[in-house]
This record gives sequence, C-alpha cells and structure tokens, in this order.
Amino acid sequence: MLVIFLVVTGATDGIGKAYAMELANAGMDVVLISRTLSKLNDVAKEIEDTYQVKTKVVAVDFTRTDIYETISKELEDLDIGILVNNVGMSYQYPEYFLELPNGDKTTMDLINCNVVSVAMMTRVVLPRMTEKRKGVIINLASISAESAVPLLSLYGATKSFVTSFSQSLHAEYSSKGIIVHLVIPGYVATQMSGIRRASMSVPCPKTFVMSDLRSIGWLSRTGGYWFHVLLVSLTDIAFYYLPKVMITIMIWTLGPLRQRAVKKRKEK
Repeated sequence: MLVIFLVVTGATDGIGKAYAMELANAGMDVVLISRTLSKLNDVAKEIEDTYQVKTKVVAVDFTRTDIYETISKELEDLDIGILVNNVGMSYQYPEYFLELPNGDKTTMDLINCNVVSVAMMTRVVLPRMTEKRKGVIINLASISAESAVPLLSLYGATKSFVTSFSQSLHAEYSSKGIIVHLVIPGYVATQMSGIRRASMSVPCPKTFVMSDLRSIGWLSRTGGYWFHVLLVSLTDIAFYYLPKVMITIMIWTLGPLRQRAVKKRKEK
C-alpha cells in the first residue's frame, strides 16, 4: 500500500510551513517544495524529529517555468493526498505598475510564481487524484483578490486568478471526489506580510492554519480564520455598494507607504 503524501509549495516559512507542520502532526508524510535547499533541509529535519514522519525536499525556483518536469519526476511514484499551493510573492512596496523596480522581470516573476505555479502544480497532481477519486487541493489567494487594489494592481490580479481558477476547478471536479479548497487570507504574521507580532486580527501562521483545516470539506471558499472571514464579507459588501469610495481609501492607505519606501530607496 502506498503512503499518502502531502505536497506543500513555499514550504520553508510562514503559512506553507504551518500547513506542513500541522498535517505532519496528523500523520502525513510531507514533500516540501521551495527555492532554498538549506532551508528545506532544516524544515524537513524539524518535521521528522518532531512528528516521526517521512519527508522529501525538492528545491526549485517558482519564478521559472522549466521546473515542472523535474517536479513531476520527483512526485511520480508518490500517492499525493493533499496539495497546498502556497508559494507566492508580492511587491517590495506599493507602487504604480509602470514604476515597479525591474518592471519586466518583476511582472514575469509575479505571474510565474503566483499564477503559473498554481495551474501547473495542479496539472502535476490532479490526474492521479482523479484516478483514485480522492484528493484535496488547497489554494492560497488573498483578500487583495476581492477588489481593485491600486498600487498593488498586478499582485491583486494574480490572486484573482487563484480565486477564479479554484472555484471553477471545484465545480469541475467535485463530482470526481476532489475538494478544491480556496483560502482568502487577510494579514498573517509572516515574513511576507512584514508583520512580526500576532494579534486578534493578524494571527500567527499556526493559528491561521489550524483554523482553516477545520473548514476543509465544509467550505470550498473561506477566509480561513474567523476575523478574515468577517473581513472578506465586509470587503465584498463595501466594494459592491461603494466602489469609488473604497478605491479612494485604498489609495489614501497605500500611497503614504509607497512614498516612504520610495524615499528610502532614493536615500540608498
């Protein structure tokens, strides 16, 4: 009998690592996929020592598009039960689209990491899942996908892809035993968010993931954590009734962050 594996992209810190840790705690063997081999090995050792499960690491750069044959070969003999499409990247700071630092490269890196990775990792694991009529795909979007996000336009658009793709995929494959679970988080205390201290509205990764895992099988679309569920609902309502006002508020909020970042960049 094949051992059932969990596959997590962007697995060396933050939300991705938390999914790996919590599901390893439930007894699943884990495949960790991320860019830096040394960090992957550190997380793999931590999981093995803590939970006595098997791990496998795959070091690839998700800003590249020539990695999926390698990933497919690494996974071909494994029975994948759960895929967590977590890997992602954002801007260094809020910015107008045409003024993004290294604009062409940043644009392609964001699309490859946030969009292509979700579609291609799904293509790698979904055929085997449909054969056995069982599997879970967890896709991490963002509350930025719920509305227009000026000064984060490309990032928000990439996460909108994740939202649309996940909901459509769930409709296509739920009758074949596949759960596609869309998670729309707000801020979580991670390196990517830049928030170090957790709070009631900004949970730590462990708290967020433990909350979200309880909803799998019950909700195909969720904020993952109670405060984020509320925030997503309020955002949807506000942008439906007051779109211009909300966009103005977004610019007022993100504009000063941009100005401070640009000033620091010029000082360097």
